[in-house]
Amino acid sequence: YHRICNPKNLFLRYARGRVRYFVSRQLITISMGVVLWFLVSPSLALFAMALVLLGDFVDCLYLHFVPRLLERGRSFRKLTVYSGITAGVQALTVVVGVWFSWDAQHENAEPLFAMGLLICATINGGMVLPYNRIAGVTRLTVYSLTPIAIMIGELLGRFDGHVHVHINLAGLGMLYVMMIWLQNFMVVNFHRT
Repeated sequence: YHRICNPKNLFLRYARGRVRYFVSRQLITISMGVVLWFLVSPSLALFAMALVLLGDFVDCLYLHFVPRLLERGRSFRKLTVYSGITAGVQALTVVVGVWFSWDAQHENAEPLFAMGLLICATINGGMVLPYNRIAGVTRLTVYSLTPIAIMIGELLGRFDGHVHVHINLAGLGMLYVMMIWLQNFMVVNFHRT
């Protein structure tokens, strides 16, 4: 068990898995783009899709070379830190899509689509915790700060945020509870097996 599930092998599984599932993750990007196309504008939808795709591509491009870099004797610690940086870049591009979706929901609509995107990203980010804790924590940190940034933007007057502030705070609380539970579940159960 410890030979197979050592940190280096888990990191390699993370890198290969992220690259392998690149195309299937883009289905969420396309669905976000289609909704933005109809809710906001086609140009904003294309911009958001391109940005999210670019962030994921940068992350996967780096991760594609990780196995070769490890074989050549590069520092495991440095490679995982760099993967955390690329994970952060990827998470920030997802946040732009969430922000555009949130911005589109005003005029008496609820932010269900934006929260759905954020929850999907959070679950995806949490699933990698046992394989690459640095990348997982980086993504979860970015995603957990997103609703706070959106609410601060609303409360400072950009939107009429006072109308939805109570329900948004309740949703934020639920998101944090889910993220903490998911992180605990993933890490504890992974180490049990």
